Amino acid sequence: MSTTLTDPDRAAPPPPAAPAGEGPGDAARSDRILVIGTAIALAVGLASSVWQLTMRPFWHDEAISVGATHQLRQTIRGTGGTMAVYYVLLDGWTALFGTSLVAVRSLSVLTALVAVVATALFVRRALRPLEGALAVILLAGLPAFSRMSQDARAYALAMVLTAACWICLDRALEADEADPGDRRAWPWFLALGPVAVVGVGSHGLFLLQLAPVMASVLFLPRRWHLVVRLLPAAVMTAVAVGALMSIGASDVGDWVPPLSADQARSFVGSMLTYDEWPELLLGGLMVVGVVVLVGRAVRSAALDRWRALVPVWWALVPPLALLVLSVPRPSLIGRYVMASVPGIAMLIAVGTVQLLPIGRPCGAASTRDRPSTARTAGRVLWGVAAVALVVVLVWGVALGRVTRGSLSYESWDDAAALVAEEARPGDALIFNPSGRGQFPDDTARPAFEAAWAREDPTVTPDVLSPARPLGEVRRFDDGVPLSELSELMMGYGRVWFVQFPGFGGTFRELLALEPAASAFQREQVTTFDGGVQVLLVVRNDR
Repeated sequence: MSTTLTDPDRAAPPPPAAPAGEGPGDAARSDRILVIGTAIALAVGLASSVWQLTMRPFWHDEAISVGATHQLRQTIRGTGGTMAVYYVLLDGWTALFGTSLVAVRSLSVLTALVAVVATALFVRRALRPLEGALAVILLAGLPAFSRMSQDARAYALAMVLTAACWICLDRALEADEADPGDRRAWPWFLALGPVAVVGVGSHGLFLLQLAPVMASVLFLPRRWHLVVRLLPAAVMTAVAVGALMSIGASDVGDWVPPLSADQARSFVGSMLTYDEWPELLLGGLMVVGVVVLVGRAVRSAALDRWRALVPVWWALVPPLALLVLSVPRPSLIGRYVMASVPGIAMLIAVGTVQLLPIGRPCGAASTRDRPSTARTAGRVLWGVAAVALVVVLVWGVALGRVTRGSLSYESWDDAAALVAEEARPGDALIFNPSGRGQFPDDTARPAFEAAWAREDPTVTPDVLSPARPLGEVRRFDDGVPLSELSELMMGYGRVWFVQFPGFGGTFRELLALEPAASAFQREQVTTFDGGVQVLLVVRNDR
Protein backbone atom coordinates (compact mmCIF):
# COMPACT_ATOMS: atom_id res chain seq x y z
CA MET A 1 0.00 0.00 0.00
CA SER A 2 1.36 3.41 -0.96
CA THR A 3 0.67 6.70 0.69
CA THR A 4 0.62 10.01 -1.15
CA LEU A 5 1.79 12.95 0.89
CA THR A 6 0.45 16.40 0.08
CA ASP A 7 1.70 19.80 1.15
CA PRO A 8 -1.20 21.43 3.01
CA ASP A 9 0.09 24.86 1.95
CA ARG A 10 -0.18 23.82 -1.70
CA ALA A 11 -3.53 22.08 -1.49
CA ALA A 12 -6.04 22.79 -4.21
CA PRO A 13 -8.27 25.76 -3.40
CA PRO A 14 -11.66 24.83 -1.98
CA PRO A 15 -14.82 25.32 -4.02
CA PRO A 16 -16.52 28.70 -3.71
CA ALA A 17 -17.76 29.26 -0.20
CA ALA A 18 -21.51 29.30 0.25
CA PRO A 19 -22.95 32.72 1.02
CA ALA A 20 -23.15 33.60 4.66
CA GLY A 21 -26.03 31.91 6.42
CA GLU A 22 -26.18 28.96 4.04
CA GLY A 23 -25.66 25.57 5.67
CA PRO A 24 -23.74 22.59 4.27
CA GLY A 25 -25.57 20.63 1.63
CA ASP A 26 -27.69 23.59 0.57
CA ALA A 27 -25.59 24.59 -2.47
CA ALA A 28 -27.73 22.65 -4.97
CA ARG A 29 -30.91 24.13 -3.52
CA SER A 30 -29.37 27.60 -3.62
CA ASP A 31 -28.46 27.17 -7.28
CA ARG A 32 -31.98 26.03 -8.10
CA ILE A 33 -33.44 29.12 -6.43
CA LEU A 34 -31.08 31.39 -8.36
CA VAL A 35 -31.68 29.57 -11.66
CA ILE A 36 -35.43 29.93 -11.22
CA GLY A 37 -35.01 33.58 -10.27
CA THR A 38 -32.79 34.22 -13.29
CA ALA A 39 -35.28 32.54 -15.62
CA ILE A 40 -38.06 34.73 -14.22
CA ALA A 41 -35.81 37.78 -14.53
CA LEU A 42 -35.05 37.04 -18.18
CA ALA A 43 -38.76 36.68 -18.90
CA VAL A 44 -39.56 39.90 -17.04
CA GLY A 45 -36.66 41.72 -18.70
CA LEU A 46 -37.64 40.59 -22.17
CA ALA A 47 -41.29 41.51 -21.65
CA SER A 48 -40.37 44.91 -20.18
CA SER A 49 -37.95 45.60 -23.03
CA VAL A 50 -40.28 44.57 -25.84
CA TRP A 51 -43.27 46.45 -24.40
CA GLN A 52 -43.46 49.85 -26.14
CA LEU A 53 -40.15 49.17 -27.91
CA THR A 54 -41.26 50.98 -31.05
CA MET A 55 -43.71 53.44 -29.49
CA ARG A 56 -41.12 56.23 -29.48
CA PRO A 57 -39.20 57.41 -32.52
CA PHE A 58 -35.42 57.57 -32.36
CA TRP A 59 -34.55 60.42 -30.03
CA HIS A 60 -31.62 62.65 -30.84
CA ASP A 61 -28.85 60.49 -29.32
CA GLU A 62 -30.22 57.29 -30.85
CA ALA A 63 -30.32 58.96 -34.25
CA ILE A 64 -26.68 59.89 -33.71
CA SER A 65 -25.98 56.19 -33.06
CA VAL A 66 -27.56 55.35 -36.41
CA GLY A 67 -25.57 58.15 -38.05
CA ALA A 68 -22.38 56.78 -36.50
CA THR A 69 -22.81 53.53 -38.40
CA HIS A 70 -22.68 55.51 -41.66
CA GLN A 71 -19.69 57.60 -40.58
CA LEU A 72 -17.92 55.21 -38.21
CA ARG A 73 -14.35 56.50 -38.47
CA GLN A 74 -15.40 60.14 -38.53
CA THR A 75 -17.64 59.61 -35.50
CA ILE A 76 -15.00 57.85 -33.41
CA ARG A 77 -12.47 60.53 -34.29
CA GLY A 78 -14.90 63.44 -33.87
CA THR A 79 -16.29 62.29 -30.49
CA GLY A 80 -12.96 61.52 -28.84
CA GLY A 81 -13.57 57.79 -28.99
CA THR A 82 -16.55 58.03 -26.62
CA MET A 83 -18.79 54.98 -27.17
CA ALA A 84 -16.40 53.72 -29.88
CA VAL A 85 -16.83 50.08 -28.87
CA TYR A 86 -20.61 50.39 -28.98
CA TYR A 87 -20.54 52.10 -32.36
CA VAL A 88 -18.37 49.31 -33.78
CA LEU A 89 -20.76 46.67 -32.43
CA LEU A 90 -23.80 48.57 -33.72
CA ASP A 91 -22.16 48.96 -37.12
CA GLY A 92 -21.83 45.20 -37.45
CA TRP A 93 -25.30 44.63 -36.01
CA THR A 94 -27.04 47.01 -38.44
CA ALA A 95 -25.11 45.50 -41.34
CA LEU A 96 -26.92 42.26 -40.53
CA PHE A 97 -30.33 43.48 -39.38
CA GLY A 98 -30.79 46.99 -40.81
CA THR A 99 -31.54 50.31 -39.13
CA SER A 100 -35.22 50.01 -38.22
CA LEU A 101 -36.33 50.85 -34.69
CA VAL A 102 -36.54 47.17 -33.76
CA ALA A 103 -33.23 46.27 -35.39
CA VAL A 104 -31.20 49.07 -33.81
CA ARG A 105 -32.72 48.81 -30.34
CA SER A 106 -32.63 45.01 -30.24
CA LEU A 107 -28.86 45.13 -29.69
CA SER A 108 -29.50 46.90 -26.38
CA VAL A 109 -32.28 44.45 -25.52
CA LEU A 110 -29.90 41.53 -26.00
CA THR A 111 -27.12 43.25 -24.07
CA ALA A 112 -29.43 44.05 -21.15
CA LEU A 113 -30.50 40.40 -20.92
CA VAL A 114 -26.83 39.39 -20.87
CA ALA A 115 -26.42 41.82 -17.96
CA VAL A 116 -29.10 39.90 -16.04
CA VAL A 117 -27.13 36.68 -16.46
CA ALA A 118 -23.85 38.39 -15.53
CA THR A 119 -25.45 39.83 -12.39
CA ALA A 120 -26.77 36.37 -11.48
CA LEU A 121 -23.24 34.97 -11.74
CA PHE A 122 -22.02 37.54 -9.25
CA VAL A 123 -24.87 37.36 -6.73
CA ARG A 124 -24.43 33.58 -6.57
CA ARG A 125 -21.26 34.26 -4.58
CA ALA A 126 -22.19 37.51 -2.86
CA LEU A 127 -25.77 37.15 -1.63
CA ARG A 128 -27.99 34.56 -0.02
CA PRO A 129 -30.13 32.50 -2.41
CA LEU A 130 -33.43 34.34 -2.03
CA GLU A 131 -31.68 37.71 -2.03
CA GLY A 132 -29.83 36.87 -5.25
CA ALA A 133 -32.95 35.58 -7.01
CA LEU A 134 -34.95 38.64 -6.00
CA ALA A 135 -32.09 40.94 -7.01
CA VAL A 136 -32.00 39.75 -10.63
CA ILE A 137 -35.80 39.85 -10.86
CA LEU A 138 -35.83 43.41 -9.53
CA LEU A 139 -33.04 44.37 -11.91
CA ALA A 140 -35.14 43.23 -14.86
CA GLY A 141 -38.21 45.07 -13.59
CA LEU A 142 -36.78 48.45 -12.65
CA PRO A 143 -37.68 51.32 -15.02
CA ALA A 144 -33.98 52.14 -15.46
CA PHE A 145 -33.42 48.66 -16.90
CA SER A 146 -36.06 49.14 -19.59
CA ARG A 147 -34.57 52.56 -20.31
CA MET A 148 -31.21 50.96 -21.05
CA SER A 149 -32.65 48.04 -22.98
CA GLN A 150 -34.78 50.28 -25.22
CA ASP A 151 -32.12 52.91 -25.84
CA ALA A 152 -29.78 52.51 -28.81
CA ARG A 153 -26.83 53.70 -26.78
CA ALA A 154 -23.97 52.08 -24.84
CA TYR A 155 -25.48 52.03 -21.35
CA ALA A 156 -26.64 48.39 -21.32
CA LEU A 157 -23.21 47.38 -22.60
CA ALA A 158 -21.60 49.34 -19.75
CA MET A 159 -23.77 47.41 -17.30
CA VAL A 160 -22.53 44.08 -18.67
CA LEU A 161 -18.90 45.21 -18.51
CA THR A 162 -19.30 46.51 -14.96
CA ALA A 163 -20.65 43.13 -13.86
CA ALA A 164 -17.77 41.46 -15.69
CA CYS A 165 -15.24 43.59 -13.78
CA TRP A 166 -16.71 42.59 -10.42
CA ILE A 167 -16.81 38.92 -11.47
CA CYS A 168 -13.16 38.97 -12.57
CA LEU A 169 -12.06 40.58 -9.33
CA ASP A 170 -14.16 38.20 -7.25
CA ARG A 171 -12.59 35.15 -8.92
CA ALA A 172 -9.12 36.67 -8.61
CA LEU A 173 -9.52 37.39 -4.90
CA GLU A 174 -10.92 33.95 -4.22
CA ALA A 175 -7.98 32.23 -5.91
CA ASP A 176 -5.48 34.57 -4.27
CA GLU A 177 -6.97 34.00 -0.82
CA ALA A 178 -6.69 30.23 -1.24
CA ASP A 179 -2.98 30.59 -1.96
CA PRO A 180 -1.34 34.02 -2.35
CA GLY A 181 1.60 32.49 -4.18
CA ASP A 182 -0.51 30.48 -6.61
CA ARG A 183 -0.49 31.72 -10.18
CA ARG A 184 -4.06 30.64 -10.76
CA ALA A 185 -5.25 34.07 -9.63
CA TRP A 186 -3.25 35.88 -12.30
CA PRO A 187 -5.54 35.12 -15.29
CA TRP A 188 -8.42 36.78 -13.47
CA PHE A 189 -6.35 39.80 -12.45
CA LEU A 190 -5.10 40.13 -16.02
CA ALA A 191 -8.59 39.65 -17.52
CA LEU A 192 -9.75 42.69 -15.58
CA GLY A 193 -7.51 44.90 -17.77
CA PRO A 194 -9.08 44.17 -21.18
CA VAL A 195 -12.58 44.32 -19.69
CA ALA A 196 -11.79 47.74 -18.18
CA VAL A 197 -10.34 48.99 -21.48
CA VAL A 198 -13.42 47.86 -23.41
CA GLY A 199 -15.58 49.54 -20.76
CA VAL A 200 -13.75 52.84 -21.12
CA GLY A 201 -14.09 52.51 -24.89
CA SER A 202 -17.82 51.97 -24.46
CA HIS A 203 -18.35 55.11 -22.39
CA GLY A 204 -15.84 57.52 -20.92
CA LEU A 205 -17.61 57.73 -17.56
CA PHE A 206 -17.19 53.98 -17.16
CA LEU A 207 -14.27 55.17 -15.03
CA LEU A 208 -16.82 55.91 -12.31
CA GLN A 209 -17.65 52.20 -12.25
CA LEU A 210 -14.00 51.16 -12.28
CA ALA A 211 -13.10 53.37 -9.31
CA PRO A 212 -14.92 51.28 -6.64
CA VAL A 213 -13.79 48.03 -8.32
CA MET A 214 -10.13 48.97 -8.01
CA ALA A 215 -10.41 50.72 -4.63
CA SER A 216 -12.32 47.86 -2.98
CA VAL A 217 -9.13 45.80 -2.50
CA LEU A 218 -7.87 48.46 -0.07
CA PHE A 219 -10.38 47.09 2.45
CA LEU A 220 -8.81 43.61 2.37
CA PRO A 221 -5.82 42.15 4.20
CA ARG A 222 -2.61 42.14 2.15
CA ARG A 223 -3.97 45.17 0.33
CA TRP A 224 -0.61 46.19 -1.15
CA HIS A 225 -0.04 42.68 -2.44
CA LEU A 226 -3.41 42.96 -4.22
CA VAL A 227 -2.63 46.45 -5.49
CA VAL A 228 0.48 45.08 -7.16
CA ARG A 229 -1.60 42.39 -8.86
CA LEU A 230 -4.02 45.05 -10.09
CA LEU A 231 -1.25 47.17 -11.60
CA PRO A 232 -1.50 45.64 -15.13
CA ALA A 233 -5.22 46.42 -15.26
CA ALA A 234 -4.60 49.92 -13.91
CA VAL A 235 -1.88 50.60 -16.47
CA MET A 236 -4.02 49.32 -19.35
CA THR A 237 -6.90 51.52 -18.20
CA ALA A 238 -4.65 54.57 -17.88
CA VAL A 239 -3.31 54.05 -21.40
CA ALA A 240 -6.85 53.75 -22.77
CA VAL A 241 -7.98 56.89 -20.97
CA GLY A 242 -4.90 58.79 -22.15
CA ALA A 243 -5.57 57.76 -25.73
CA LEU A 244 -9.17 58.98 -25.54
CA MET A 245 -8.20 62.25 -23.90
CA SER A 246 -5.62 62.88 -26.61
CA ILE A 247 -8.31 62.83 -29.29
CA GLY A 248 -10.74 65.08 -27.42
CA ALA A 249 -12.81 62.89 -25.10
CA SER A 250 -12.67 65.57 -22.38
CA ASP A 251 -14.77 67.91 -24.53
CA VAL A 252 -17.67 65.46 -24.89
CA GLY A 253 -20.71 66.07 -22.71
CA ASP A 254 -20.05 69.74 -22.01
CA TRP A 255 -23.68 70.57 -22.74
CA VAL A 256 -25.05 69.48 -19.33
CA PRO A 257 -26.63 72.36 -17.36
CA PRO A 258 -25.20 73.41 -13.97
CA LEU A 259 -26.06 71.37 -10.91
CA SER A 260 -29.39 72.22 -9.29
CA ALA A 261 -31.88 70.72 -6.83
CA ASP A 262 -34.33 69.88 -9.64
CA GLN A 263 -31.57 68.20 -11.59
CA ALA A 264 -30.59 66.09 -8.56
CA ARG A 265 -34.24 65.15 -8.01
CA SER A 266 -34.60 64.07 -11.63
CA PHE A 267 -31.37 62.10 -11.35
CA VAL A 268 -32.67 60.07 -8.39
CA GLY A 269 -35.94 59.43 -10.20
CA SER A 270 -34.16 58.13 -13.29
CA MET A 271 -32.17 55.66 -11.17
CA LEU A 272 -35.16 54.32 -9.20
CA THR A 273 -38.60 55.18 -10.51
CA TYR A 274 -40.71 58.14 -11.57
CA ASP A 275 -43.37 58.19 -8.84
CA GLU A 276 -42.89 59.66 -5.40
CA TRP A 277 -44.16 56.93 -3.13
CA PRO A 278 -42.55 54.01 -5.01
CA GLU A 279 -39.34 56.03 -4.97
CA LEU A 280 -39.59 56.40 -1.20
CA LEU A 281 -40.33 52.67 -0.86
CA LEU A 282 -37.36 51.61 -2.97
CA GLY A 283 -35.10 54.16 -1.32
CA GLY A 284 -36.12 52.93 2.13
CA LEU A 285 -35.44 49.31 1.17
CA MET A 286 -32.04 50.37 -0.16
CA VAL A 287 -31.20 51.91 3.21
CA VAL A 288 -32.23 48.70 4.98
CA GLY A 289 -30.10 46.73 2.51
CA VAL A 290 -27.06 48.91 3.20
CA VAL A 291 -27.45 48.48 6.98
CA VAL A 292 -27.86 44.70 6.66
CA LEU A 293 -24.85 44.25 4.36
CA VAL A 294 -22.59 46.47 6.46
CA GLY A 295 -23.60 44.50 9.55
CA ARG A 296 -22.99 41.26 7.71
CA ALA A 297 -19.57 42.48 6.59
CA VAL A 298 -18.54 43.30 10.16
CA ARG A 299 -19.25 39.70 11.20
CA SER A 300 -17.59 38.04 8.18
CA ALA A 301 -14.13 36.90 7.22
CA ALA A 302 -12.09 38.92 4.71
CA LEU A 303 -13.44 37.69 1.37
CA ASP A 304 -17.03 37.39 2.57
CA ARG A 305 -16.73 40.89 4.02
CA TRP A 306 -15.60 42.18 0.64
CA ARG A 307 -18.47 40.40 -1.12
CA ALA A 308 -21.03 41.77 1.32
CA LEU A 309 -19.91 45.33 0.61
CA VAL A 310 -19.76 45.07 -3.19
CA PRO A 311 -23.48 45.90 -3.71
CA VAL A 312 -22.98 49.04 -1.60
CA TRP A 313 -19.96 50.15 -3.65
CA TRP A 314 -21.61 49.19 -6.93
CA ALA A 315 -24.87 51.00 -6.20
CA LEU A 316 -23.72 54.13 -4.40
CA VAL A 317 -20.14 55.08 -5.27
CA PRO A 318 -20.57 55.87 -9.03
CA PRO A 319 -23.71 58.04 -8.56
CA LEU A 320 -22.14 59.89 -5.63
CA ALA A 321 -18.91 60.35 -7.60
CA LEU A 322 -20.92 61.75 -10.52
CA LEU A 323 -22.67 64.14 -8.14
CA VAL A 324 -19.31 65.37 -6.84
CA LEU A 325 -17.95 65.66 -10.38
CA SER A 326 -20.97 67.76 -11.31
CA VAL A 327 -19.92 70.54 -8.95
CA PRO A 328 -16.86 71.63 -10.98
CA ARG A 329 -18.06 70.16 -14.29
CA PRO A 330 -21.83 69.66 -14.77
CA SER A 331 -22.39 65.98 -15.61
CA LEU A 332 -25.37 64.82 -13.55
CA ILE A 333 -27.24 62.72 -16.11
CA GLY A 334 -28.73 59.48 -14.82
CA ARG A 335 -27.88 57.38 -17.86
CA TYR A 336 -24.16 58.01 -17.31
CA VAL A 337 -24.18 55.74 -14.24
CA MET A 338 -27.04 53.37 -15.01
CA ALA A 339 -24.48 50.56 -14.91
CA SER A 340 -25.02 50.86 -11.12
CA VAL A 341 -28.59 49.59 -11.42
CA PRO A 342 -27.61 45.94 -10.61
CA GLY A 343 -26.10 47.16 -7.33
CA ILE A 344 -29.26 49.13 -6.59
CA ALA A 345 -31.35 46.02 -7.26
CA MET A 346 -29.16 44.03 -4.86
CA LEU A 347 -29.63 46.55 -2.06
CA ILE A 348 -33.41 46.61 -2.55
CA ALA A 349 -33.50 42.80 -2.61
CA VAL A 350 -31.48 42.47 0.61
CA GLY A 351 -33.67 45.05 2.32
CA THR A 352 -36.83 43.29 1.17
CA VAL A 353 -35.72 39.83 2.28
CA GLN A 354 -34.67 41.28 5.64
CA LEU A 355 -38.24 42.48 6.19
CA LEU A 356 -39.83 39.24 5.03
CA PRO A 357 -40.96 36.80 7.78
CA ILE A 358 -38.36 34.17 6.88
CA GLY A 359 -36.81 32.61 9.94
CA ARG A 360 -38.65 35.13 12.10
CA PRO A 361 -40.21 34.42 15.50
CA CYS A 362 -43.37 33.08 13.87
CA GLY A 363 -41.69 29.72 13.46
CA ALA A 364 -38.65 30.04 15.65
CA ALA A 365 -37.78 29.43 19.27
CA SER A 366 -39.63 32.47 20.59
CA THR A 367 -42.98 30.90 19.66
CA ARG A 368 -42.09 27.28 20.28
CA ASP A 369 -43.41 27.34 23.82
CA ARG A 370 -46.59 29.15 22.88
CA PRO A 371 -49.88 27.34 22.32
CA SER A 372 -50.39 26.02 18.78
CA THR A 373 -53.15 28.58 18.18
CA ALA A 374 -50.76 31.44 18.92
CA ARG A 375 -48.12 29.94 16.67
CA THR A 376 -50.62 29.57 13.83
CA ALA A 377 -51.86 33.12 14.29
CA GLY A 378 -48.28 34.39 14.26
CA ARG A 379 -47.50 32.54 11.05
CA VAL A 380 -50.64 33.89 9.40
CA LEU A 381 -49.82 37.43 10.50
CA TRP A 382 -46.26 37.24 9.21
CA GLY A 383 -47.47 35.58 6.00
CA VAL A 384 -49.93 38.40 5.35
CA ALA A 385 -47.18 40.92 6.02
CA ALA A 386 -44.87 39.13 3.57
CA VAL A 387 -47.48 39.03 0.83
CA ALA A 388 -48.31 42.70 1.43
CA LEU A 389 -44.65 43.69 1.19
CA VAL A 390 -44.13 41.75 -2.04
CA VAL A 391 -47.33 43.14 -3.58
CA VAL A 392 -46.39 46.71 -2.67
CA LEU A 393 -42.86 46.19 -4.01
CA VAL A 394 -44.03 44.70 -7.30
CA TRP A 395 -46.74 47.34 -7.69
CA GLY A 396 -44.27 50.13 -6.98
CA VAL A 397 -41.80 48.86 -9.59
CA ALA A 398 -44.57 48.26 -12.13
CA LEU A 399 -46.05 51.70 -11.51
CA GLY A 400 -42.68 53.27 -12.12
CA ARG A 401 -42.33 51.35 -15.38
CA VAL A 402 -45.80 52.41 -16.56
CA THR A 403 -45.09 56.01 -15.62
CA ARG A 404 -41.85 55.94 -17.55
CA GLY A 405 -43.77 54.71 -20.60
CA SER A 406 -46.12 57.68 -20.36
CA LEU A 407 -43.39 60.34 -20.17
CA SER A 408 -43.24 62.83 -23.02
CA TYR A 409 -40.65 62.19 -25.69
CA GLU A 410 -39.16 63.93 -28.70
CA SER A 411 -41.91 63.74 -31.33
CA TRP A 412 -39.73 63.57 -34.42
CA ASP A 413 -42.25 61.29 -36.16
CA ASP A 414 -44.95 63.94 -35.77
CA ALA A 415 -42.62 66.66 -37.03
CA ALA A 416 -41.61 64.60 -40.07
CA ALA A 417 -45.23 63.69 -40.77
CA LEU A 418 -46.29 67.36 -40.71
CA VAL A 419 -43.63 68.41 -43.21
CA ALA A 420 -44.29 65.37 -45.41
CA GLU A 421 -48.02 66.10 -45.49
CA GLU A 422 -47.94 69.86 -46.05
CA ALA A 423 -44.78 70.45 -48.09
CA ARG A 424 -45.27 71.78 -51.63
CA PRO A 425 -43.00 71.58 -54.67
CA GLY A 426 -40.28 74.19 -54.39
CA ASP A 427 -40.27 74.38 -50.57
CA ALA A 428 -37.01 74.55 -48.61
CA LEU A 429 -36.02 73.01 -45.27
CA ILE A 430 -33.57 74.24 -42.63
CA PHE A 431 -32.49 72.69 -39.32
CA ASN A 432 -31.46 74.28 -36.01
CA PRO A 433 -29.04 77.14 -36.70
CA SER A 434 -26.22 77.93 -34.30
CA GLY A 435 -25.43 81.22 -32.65
CA ARG A 436 -21.82 80.77 -33.77
CA GLY A 437 -22.65 81.76 -37.35
CA GLN A 438 -22.75 78.20 -38.68
CA PHE A 439 -24.62 75.04 -37.94
CA PRO A 440 -23.18 72.84 -35.16
CA ASP A 441 -22.31 69.19 -35.74
CA ASP A 442 -25.22 68.16 -33.48
CA THR A 443 -28.26 69.57 -35.25
CA ALA A 444 -31.85 68.42 -35.17
CA ARG A 445 -31.30 66.78 -38.51
CA PRO A 446 -30.29 63.19 -37.52
CA ALA A 447 -33.46 62.52 -35.53
CA PHE A 448 -35.72 64.20 -38.10
CA GLU A 449 -34.02 62.30 -40.91
CA ALA A 450 -34.45 58.98 -39.11
CA ALA A 451 -38.16 59.73 -38.77
CA TRP A 452 -38.40 60.93 -42.38
CA ALA A 453 -37.15 57.53 -43.54
CA ARG A 454 -40.44 56.05 -42.33
CA GLU A 455 -42.56 58.54 -44.27
CA ASP A 456 -43.69 58.18 -47.88
CA PRO A 457 -43.75 61.84 -48.91
CA THR A 458 -45.02 63.03 -52.26
CA VAL A 459 -42.79 66.13 -52.02
CA THR A 460 -39.33 66.41 -50.46
CA PRO A 461 -38.18 69.97 -49.68
CA ASP A 462 -34.73 71.15 -50.69
CA VAL A 463 -32.46 71.15 -47.64
CA LEU A 464 -30.52 74.41 -47.43
CA SER A 465 -28.44 73.52 -44.37
CA PRO A 466 -26.89 71.10 -43.79
CA ALA A 467 -26.70 71.28 -47.57
CA ARG A 468 -27.46 67.79 -48.84
CA PRO A 469 -30.72 66.02 -49.77
CA LEU A 470 -32.66 64.15 -47.10
CA GLY A 471 -31.67 60.50 -47.08
CA GLU A 472 -28.94 58.73 -45.11
CA VAL A 473 -28.80 59.58 -41.41
CA ARG A 474 -25.39 60.99 -40.55
CA ARG A 475 -23.61 61.91 -37.34
CA PHE A 476 -21.85 64.94 -38.83
CA ASP A 477 -22.86 67.47 -41.48
CA ASP A 478 -21.35 70.68 -42.78
CA GLY A 479 -23.45 73.74 -42.07
CA VAL A 480 -23.90 77.01 -43.95
CA PRO A 481 -23.13 80.41 -42.37
CA LEU A 482 -26.24 82.31 -41.31
CA SER A 483 -25.57 85.27 -43.62
CA GLU A 484 -25.29 82.97 -46.62
CA LEU A 485 -28.35 81.03 -45.50
CA SER A 486 -30.39 84.21 -45.40
CA GLU A 487 -29.45 84.83 -49.03
CA LEU A 488 -30.32 81.24 -50.03
CA MET A 489 -33.81 81.59 -48.56
CA MET A 490 -34.59 84.30 -51.12
CA GLY A 491 -34.81 81.67 -53.85
CA TYR A 492 -37.86 80.04 -52.21
CA GLY A 493 -41.41 81.06 -51.50
CA ARG A 494 -41.86 78.83 -48.44
CA VAL A 495 -39.24 77.64 -45.98
CA TRP A 496 -39.71 75.03 -43.25
CA PHE A 497 -37.65 75.25 -40.07
CA VAL A 498 -37.17 72.27 -37.75
CA GLN A 499 -35.59 73.06 -34.43
CA PHE A 500 -35.07 71.52 -31.02
CA PRO A 501 -34.54 74.04 -28.20
CA GLY A 502 -31.11 73.72 -26.67
CA PHE A 503 -29.43 72.44 -29.84
CA GLY A 504 -27.56 75.45 -31.14
CA GLY A 505 -29.39 78.72 -31.58
CA THR A 506 -32.99 79.40 -32.57
CA PHE A 507 -34.45 80.66 -35.81
CA ARG A 508 -34.87 84.11 -34.32
CA GLU A 509 -31.20 84.70 -35.11
CA LEU A 510 -31.59 83.66 -38.72
CA LEU A 511 -34.86 85.50 -39.30
CA ALA A 512 -33.35 88.68 -37.90
CA LEU A 513 -30.82 88.83 -40.76
CA GLU A 514 -31.45 90.62 -44.03
CA PRO A 515 -32.59 90.03 -46.71
CA ALA A 516 -34.75 87.21 -45.27
CA ALA A 517 -35.93 89.33 -42.32
CA SER A 518 -37.88 91.72 -44.57
CA ALA A 519 -38.97 89.19 -47.16
CA PHE A 520 -40.55 86.46 -44.97
CA GLN A 521 -43.33 86.28 -42.42
CA ARG A 522 -44.37 83.46 -40.11
CA GLU A 523 -47.36 81.44 -41.20
CA GLN A 524 -47.50 78.65 -38.61
CA VAL A 525 -45.54 77.33 -35.63
CA THR A 526 -46.16 73.85 -34.21
CA THR A 527 -44.60 72.64 -30.96
CA PHE A 528 -44.78 68.90 -30.33
CA ASP A 529 -44.30 66.84 -27.16
CA GLY A 530 -40.73 66.90 -26.00
CA GLY A 531 -40.08 70.36 -27.45
CA VAL A 532 -39.62 69.66 -31.17
CA GLN A 533 -40.79 72.67 -33.19
CA VAL A 534 -41.71 73.08 -36.85
CA LEU A 535 -41.98 76.60 -38.24
CA LEU A 536 -43.18 77.63 -41.69
CA VAL A 537 -42.33 81.07 -43.12
CA VAL A 538 -43.68 82.45 -46.40
CA ARG A 539 -42.42 85.19 -48.75
CA ASN A 540 -44.38 88.43 -48.45
CA ASP A 541 -44.47 88.96 -52.21
CA ARG A 542 -45.84 85.54 -53.18
